[in-house]
Amino acid sequence: MTAHFRRPREGTEKARIWRLCEELAAELGHEPTGRQVVDRYVAAGGNEATGFTQFSHWRKARAAADEAPGEPGDHDRVLLELGKDGALRLPESLRRAMALKSGERVTAFVEGGELRVVGMQAAIRRAQAIAAKYKKPGESIVDEFLAERRAMWGEE
Repeated sequence: MTAHFRRPREGTEKARIWRLCEELAAELGHEPTGRQVVDRYVAAGGNEATGFTQFSHWRKARAAADEAPGEPGDHDRVLLELGKDGALRLPESLRRAMALKSGERVTAFVEGGELRVVGMQAAIRRAQAIAAKYKKPGESIVDEFLAERRAMWGEE
């Protein structure tokens, strides 16, 4: 039986350790070791055993997310660091959740004071969902469009 490690509820000690793991991963640019996490956690007054246990859960949850198929979907919040030049680096887990490929362009905009980053596939799915509301069953908009153009060009 595969264990499922759900993200701890915010405001808990467990969530504090998971945040520490994410902060260290962002700082280092790779997954931290258990010792790195626990040393920092203990220095802040935490219990070593709890630190190792939660690091293990965080690591397993991260591995499970990395093994998940590249289907877009919801993703837990992650802490990102804004570079001195204003650049944001999206971790692989976020890119995978957004179905983004290396080198792909995205659209970014601010809505309600929040930065939104939209990949091409998500934009296409959104447009298709909007258009689907107006499509009548059995209707082919493409066929109608082509018929109109052929009539306009005198081909019918």
